[in-house]
Amino acid sequence: MIQDYLANVHRENVMALGGVHNLLNELKNENVLLGLTTGNLEPIAYAKLGRAGIDDYFSFGGFGSDSAKRPCLVEKALERARKIHGFKGDSIFIIGDTPRDVDAAKPFHLHTIAVATGRYSTTDLEKTGADFVLESLEDVKRVRGILGI
Repeated sequence: MIQDYLANVHRENVMALGGVHNLLNELKNENVLLGLTTGNLEPIAYAKLGRAGIDDYFSFGGFGSDSAKRPCLVEKALERARKIHGFKGDSIFIIGDTPRDVDAAKPFHLHTIAVATGRYSTTDLEKTGADFVLESLEDVKRVRGILGI
């Protein structure tokens, strides 16, 4: 599956949504540690990010190749942040566009930002109990304020 996807990723129409490049650049300039949690297998995840031009922002994560359970992906990403980068902080935000993303953060008492850029509306995402629900990430100043930077 990985070999097939990597051979054909050039056919994918993957792009970063509005505000994402600006937000990632600002977070990088602030030395914010960025990780990824995704149900994709790790090589496929990085290939997709590469198509969107944002693969260099994420040096670690939790992937579908680690577990089929979304909370385990968050746990794996947290482990890698500590092991690879020596992360010791507790100001951790999960930003996602599905109820599963919010649910995966709850066992670890992480802050959640749900973004209605996928198939779920703001109303759907508000029902998840996310700490913040946004239409998009285009208002970088607002996102920075939520993150406390």
